Amino acid sequence: MGLPTTHDGSATATVTIDREICTSCGACARVCFGKPLDMRDGRVEIDPTRLFGCVGCASCLAVCPTGAVSVSGRDLLASDVFALPARAEQADYASLMALLQHRRSTRRFTARYVSPETVDRILEAAVTAPMGVPPSEVGVLVLEGRDRVRSFASDTLNWMRSAYRWLRPMLPLSRPFMRGSDYAMLRDFVFPAMEEYFAAEARGEDWLMYDAPLAMVFYGTGMNDPADPHIPATLAVVAAESLGLGSCMLGFAGYAAFYSKRFRRRWGLPDRVRPGVAVIFGHPALQPKRGIRRRFSRVVRS
Repeated sequence: MGLPTTHDGSATATVTIDREICTSCGACARVCFGKPLDMRDGRVEIDPTRLFGCVGCASCLAVCPTGAVSVSGRDLLASDVFALPARAEQADYASLMALLQHRRSTRRFTARYVSPETVDRILEAAVTAPMGVPPSEVGVLVLEGRDRVRSFASDTLNWMRSAYRWLRPMLPLSRPFMRGSDYAMLRDFVFPAMEEYFAAEARGEDWLMYDAPLAMVFYGTGMNDPADPHIPATLAVVAAESLGLGSCMLGFAGYAAFYSKRFRRRWGLPDRVRPGVAVIFGHPALQPKRGIRRRFSRVVRS
């Protein structure tokens, strides 16, 4: 039993094995956790009715030493297969840490725009993100240019304003039905932040998306895990840093307005949308001179 994908509606992919070059090493069956592949009497057998069938993870294709395995369906094409970069081309730990330590959330940008080529490179990196079940059910709304970003911010604030009008007076009445931490978050952060956004807009300032020249909104479109949009958004942030751009993740801009059908239609989004996260990008107006060490709230090693 498979999960239909919004890409082409298919519930399962199809695995094919070229018996002439298959060595029956069993590597494909060992990495197949959807269970359509199994070793029987020293031979790889395909049974698409077992468990979930083929979900199109293509791990079997990736590990096959002879290239005997092919997978199609669930948005997989033969042209999607490529040779892996040489090990020497991969970043080592020190290089990766240098990139991550230099990254800071950026909310002040220069007047320079972000080129379409750079946008493509960010998306190319972001789409490599892991997901709950392939193919990715994450959609991306790309807002190129300050005018588009400002318009999106304005529409988001309009929705927030209408929500604020009826949610804020109800907060004290909701207290008995909420966890204390949730109540405190709404009272001490969410509603005060909204009020600041509204006041800034009245002054002609953008405190929601910081007048960025580029924004991407990552959202769910189907049976995705709630975490799925946040993973490619994180990779987009890392890719932007490698390209000399600053970035900042925004929870409000990527979440609140997706409850409005009018908003979704205005921005060409599907009706079935799961909230995600927005990321703004641009050339930093200020460069960090030193880093700041962070800590998790708690690490338990057992």
